[in-house]
Amino acid sequence: MGCKATTKAGKPCKAAPLTDTDFCLAHSDAETRESAGFVADNGFGGRKRLPKEVELYEKVWLANQPKLTEALERGITATRHVVVGNGPTARVEEVPDIPTQIKSVEIITDRLAGKPRQAMELSGSEGGPIEFQGIDPNHDGKDWYREVAKALKGSGALDANTDQDQ
Repeated sequence: MGCKATTKAGKPCKAAPLTDTDFCLAHSDAETRESAGFVADNGFGGRKRLPKEVELYEKVWLANQPKLTEALERGITATRHVVVGNGPTARVEEVPDIPTQIKSVEIITDRLAGKPRQAMELSGSEGGPIEFQGIDPNHDGKDWYREVAKALKGSGALDANTDQDQ
């Protein structure tokens, strides 16, 4: 049995009621909603907004800034030792480790700014177009999506291990 309250549209609420009550969390009293963390920043109902990934990285960065800055500095200024010459005239020189420096910069920018989008192109057998046989492109619904997923699987465009029939 659902919640006894009605939605803003005047329809019965379909959410499950809380234990020992006739109302769901959204329609419960303010004290219950607040104790469950169901009060949005605007003061009305709703869960608090989840932080974005970049905001989480920023919190981690600020909390661990001295250690992370030190590690980043070591990566950016990384050096390696190479042997120059041979025999009795051989000597060891310290030179910049360019691959490590570049990788350090890539890692930190990927974490703070996000990786760039990568395009993916799907094609049918022998690089041709994907053929959709017996699928009505004007149909809207789960069956249509399942048929498209089956056609993609059959064409080899999708990995066989990917389960698209959900």
